[in-house]
Amino acid sequence: MRYAVLLLCVPLFAQTPANTARIEGRVIDVEGRPVANVNVMTGLMTDRQPRSSRTAADGTFAFEYLPPASNYAITAQKPGYLTATLGAGAQGARNALPTPFALARGEIARVELRLIGQGVITGTVTNQSGDPVGQATVVLWQLRYRLGVVEKNYTRIARTDDRGVYRLAELPAGSYVLVAGETNAGSARGDGKANLTTYFHGTQQFTDATPVEVTPGGEARADIALLRGAVYSLRGKLIDESGAPMRQSRVSARRNNDAAFTTLAMTATGADGSFEMHDLMPGNYIVEPDAMFDPQTGAPLPRLAMSTPVVVGAADVTDVVLRPSRTASLTGTIQVEGEEWSPPTDKRRIGPTLTEATLTEPAGIPRTPYAGLTAMDSSINGSYAAEVRADSKFEIAASFEENTGS
Repeated sequence: MRYAVLLLCVPLFAQTPANTARIEGRVIDVEGRPVANVNVMTGLMTDRQPRSSRTAADGTFAFEYLPPASNYAITAQKPGYLTATLGAGAQGARNALPTPFALARGEIARVELRLIGQGVITGTVTNQSGDPVGQATVVLWQLRYRLGVVEKNYTRIARTDDRGVYRLAELPAGSYVLVAGETNAGSARGDGKANLTTYFHGTQQFTDATPVEVTPGGEARADIALLRGAVYSLRGKLIDESGAPMRQSRVSARRNNDAAFTTLAMTATGADGSFEMHDLMPGNYIVEPDAMFDPQTGAPLPRLAMSTPVVVGAADVTDVVLRPSRTASLTGTIQVEGEEWSPPTDKRRIGPTLTEATLTEPAGIPRTPYAGLTAMDSSINGSYAAEVRADSKFEIAASFEENTGS
């Protein structure tokens, strides 16, 4: 975690050797009190081994005989505090890059870094009987408001220990939502029921979750009791393009939900290409072959676009058919008002969005929903892919925002 800091550069060219530069400063807390024994690091943005210094009892530190350069960075770290990074943007911004600053020959840069105490959320995950659930997955979302709309940003993931205890540290102040669950399917105990993915406090819906408030340097507690409910089976068949069964292949079912983790069930096909999966929680699944083998030779086959959406509701799901479809490629140029376009240098891509197009179906191969291209992402001049709908429509575009450096 990182926090923006204050840098004050004062050119005092007569007070340091003419061919070098110097950084001096102090580290304080939110009350303005000096913080001792802080590890302060500085160096060029490209340095793999920056120089380090420890603050004294009055919070001061110094770096001498630094070569002049235009891309210095500086950070401060101490257990129990968020990392302070020059120019890292908003408080607690994840993966924020520091803003480089220049040092001229003979210059002294005076820096003040402010450390903020880390927030912590801790608690237990139990079942409905109150017994601890070990190795449960706990996912943390930070809530933010943008243009009056609540957005959730994936922040952290943790696992419980054998006591069912979890701890999420190094958190900036803010509102958070937690969800817990058992990662893998198969937790039914013979009664057709299993522990379900559960948000704090006692719901399966993100919109009904109770936010947990974290204050600077504070510790909040959130105990999660997993709901218990019915689980179901899924049965189907894997066939090739001619309709022949594909035996000894692997099929998986991925359950994607607001928890940002996936419940994975996997099984092998039988001699007739059939497969079965059990103890699946209600939800939206993507069923697809994980590995395919030639029915005659047993040789591995290339993976084809064959994902099928399945909704597991209040009953077992049967007669799911997986049949491969040929993949297709799309190449093109982004244009604006008929002219070839490239992104401005002062903006950065924040991800592909969608704009409609049509993909011509290979002859004789019916297209199904989600039987599209594998998602790829690179630079704006790189490769894109989109999910192809049942009507053969797909959409690709690019979205940009001002690059503020935060």
